[in-house]
Amino acid sequence: MPAFFLGLLKCSVTLSSCKVGVLTYDLYAPVPTSCFSRHRTFFLRRGFLKRRKDLRKIGLDVGDKTIGVAVSDELLIAANGITTIERVGIRKDCSKVMDYIKEYDCDTVVMGLPLKLDGTDSPQTEKVREFRTMLENKMRSTGMAYVEIVFQDERLTTVQAERVLIEADLSRKKRKEVIDKQAAVLILQSYLDSLAFKR
Repeated sequence: MPAFFLGLLKCSVTLSSCKVGVLTYDLYAPVPTSCFSRHRTFFLRRGFLKRRKDLRKIGLDVGDKTIGVAVSDELLIAANGITTIERVGIRKDCSKVMDYIKEYDCDTVVMGLPLKLDGTDSPQTEKVREFRTMLENKMRSTGMAYVEIVFQDERLTTVQAERVLIEADLSRKKRKEVIDKQAAVLILQSYLDSLAFKR
């Protein structure tokens, strides 16, 4: 890190903005934007750079055969189902998820955690934790370590998704095709609602 960076004074107003990966940042220091790509962590810690909070969130319902995917709107109000990924292998599955993170400019992955009703881990819980670890490692190795992964309790989510689809009068075959995507919507919507409550 060049020594003259240490002497920079933080500005009280936004001087400009830049995009690094899928994230947009506000700059609070009189430094060329090209410097921030290489030294992003340094500037974040010292307050010269702030990540914008209006980026989308992506929700995942990770199952053995499929992964339901949902994405928030830009206002972080509503979750929308976008696809169901057919699983072929954990590495390729993670790569596919990363493609959607980039496509929709997401800064947070909200992953459903299938706990038992008493709050303890289930066999599926361990598989989801393994998927998270693989996704984190792949993002770290490809310059996407800035994307946060959080767990969201998904107990009874599948049951709720089934009820929503039945009320929508979908056939059993059609419900089977979209239930994981709908579960991802419910997982992400719960997270978005919690954000709204914190505001």
